[in-house]
Amino acid sequence: MLNLLRRGIKTWVAKVLFGLLVVSFAIWGIGDVFNFGIGSSVATVGEQKIPAERYANALNREVRAASQRFGQPLDAETTRALGLPQQVLGRLAQEATFDEAMNELGVSAPDSAVSEVITSDPSFKGANGAFDQEAYRYALAQNGFTVESYEDIARRTIARRQLILALTSGVTAPEGAVETIYAFQTETRRFDLITLDASFAGEIGAPDEETLQTYHAEHADEFTTPERRDAIYLNLSLEALGEGFEPDEDALRDAYARHAGDYEQPERRTLHQIIYDTKADADAAVARVASGETTFDELLAKRGESRADTALGAVTEDELAPATGEAAFALESPGIAGPVDTGFGFALIDVSEITPAAKTTFEEARPDLVAELRYEHALDRAPEVAGEVEDRRAGGATLAEIATEMNLPLGHATGVAANGDGAFGFAASPEFLTELFAAAEGEERDMVETEAGSYFVLQIEAITPAALRPLDEIRDDVVASWRRVETGEALKARAEAIVDRIDAGETIEAIATELGVELTNEGPNTRAAGWSATPAALVEELFALPLGGAAFASMGDTVVIGAVAEIAAGEDNAQNGAMRDSLKQQMDQMATADALGLYLTAKQREIGVSVNQQVIDSMVTQISGH
Repeated sequence: MLNLLRRGIKTWVAKVLFGLLVVSFAIWGIGDVFNFGIGSSVATVGEQKIPAERYANALNREVRAASQRFGQPLDAETTRALGLPQQVLGRLAQEATFDEAMNELGVSAPDSAVSEVITSDPSFKGANGAFDQEAYRYALAQNGFTVESYEDIARRTIARRQLILALTSGVTAPEGAVETIYAFQTETRRFDLITLDASFAGEIGAPDEETLQTYHAEHADEFTTPERRDAIYLNLSLEALGEGFEPDEDALRDAYARHAGDYEQPERRTLHQIIYDTKADADAAVARVASGETTFDELLAKRGESRADTALGAVTEDELAPATGEAAFALESPGIAGPVDTGFGFALIDVSEITPAAKTTFEEARPDLVAELRYEHALDRAPEVAGEVEDRRAGGATLAEIATEMNLPLGHATGVAANGDGAFGFAASPEFLTELFAAAEGEERDMVETEAGSYFVLQIEAITPAALRPLDEIRDDVVASWRRVETGEALKARAEAIVDRIDAGETIEAIATELGVELTNEGPNTRAAGWSATPAALVEELFALPLGGAAFASMGDTVVIGAVAEIAAGEDNAQNGAMRDSLKQQMDQMATADALGLYLTAKQREIGVSVNQQVIDSMVTQISGH
């Protein structure tokens, strides 16, 4: 079995599972552990029970990650709306399904396989790079594991992987499907094009009064002035509240010391890596690059990968695994480092850019430090000033009186629409506009705290409702709009007639000559290429037509008519070959995922799945408020 596992680790499915296992001690850390005092399970899959505590820990990790993405804690309603409870339950149910299947088959990972996985984990290695028993036990204890519990997780994960490998071995996408999609993506076409401007629309007469009145009414949105509002406001901006504050020298130096890390930037290097299964393959790649036979980018293209797929980013040495960091930062200039044994394969590292370490002196940082301390002073002062404003308002003072008494600027917003038209400065901010259009005329609104920590309060002075402008006031505008629409319709009718003529056998060249317009062409390009003269809608239509087929599409005030002049299969070159290989890999992965999905669905129907929704609801409520 161990040899099979070694062979299996070369597949993408196994690599993913292996990676999950290697970092499992971090994922299951003690910091995530919830003790809800619940002895029940959230679900039962066959004979496998999913404990409430395990579900809570997994859900808590997902909620915390989502909270970080959104920049604020998630409440229970949002957690449910994002589907996190169902996603976590589904994942744990899949694991339980595999465990049940392995129990039925009587298959378990041998001790040798568990030992190999654990001893190769970089997290458990000592200073000499070898597995360290004490480091292993210490790491497990720090993360809430016993050796037995962690090795049980490892054993079950390896067993699941073994079943997945057996289920997916030989699963590939149908070759016909790959070739069909490849042909679709790489097919090229060339189009002949003519463009008709407004002069080809013919004579557009003047509309009569009834037509104009009807058009004015049917296009009311175009001719309606939006609701506009006038308001006065007090804006307790942080800039204004911090103005004039001069921090002393000691405070500036303390701030410089607190943010030393911001002013001492370590060296960064921009890295990309290619992972090879064997050291021999990696050594061969290094030799080919060193000899000039190939380049890093050519190696990527041959594997169907791009720099985006293999980017490690602009990183410091401390942000990398020790072996990778040591190799990448040992180079004196950009180049190739490695191969490096990463535990998952042998990495060839391309160092494309080096940003030297830099330090900003205290004097250089002084302007930023002054600005920061003024900002902090304003943040501290803002609630106090806002409270004083509210106290004066409660005493009957108007905003204008408060502005005078407290020496605050009184802002005026005049004729402001909901989309911000007519607003300037702070009055154009989304927070101000939201408050402005939530208030009623003359209403005394509460003080508003902004996301930045400043405050403002406003009062509506006047509201001008939205209104359809009378036809007599905008007659010329309505006539011009009507003419544009009529011209567009006439151009479309002319284009439809020309397409019919091409479909009947006339050539677009002859029609261009008859009309006295220039015949242009574009291509050959694939359907996904950057077409410039051909509107996107026309590209889509022309790729659906046979050779000689024609169609048209509007582009601004013109109509573009196109005919398919050439159709060709994709060229047999390195770029298309790499694309096909990448497509094959993606479709194989999709086929594998489909096979696993079908298996899991069938197996769960066979063994049965029951869910304790009451316990899940309890977990969601407690975690979202945790």
